[in-house]
Amino acid sequence: MADGVLCTVIGTLDAQEYALFVSHNHPDGQAHFNVFSSPRNGAPWGTFTTDTEVPPEMGGPSYDEPVPGHAISSSKVSKVGPNWETVLVSRLRFKPDALEPTSL
Repeated sequence: MADGVLCTVIGTLDAQEYALFVSHNHPDGQAHFNVFSSPRNGAPWGTFTTDTEVPPEMGGPSYDEPVPGHAISSSKVSKVGPNWETVLVSRLRFKPDALEPTSL
């Protein structure tokens, strides 16, 4: 790893219920969070789904060129319960020689 390639941005969030979704290589996709109508104690309170195309009525740019590689994503949804948790939120990727992080 070259000098100056990596900077760390860290924050914490205290939450009783939380859902995190991280995605790479989804230029025309959307993530949706679906909350369960009757969540059970000890089970997740919702789930993420994704699609790979933006609906035409949303407007905005459309990328018709192929995207190299394949879409990678990961998610974490807290379980229903009385306890609050501290979630560590961090962003680690900076482009070489860039002062700002990659776009969110």
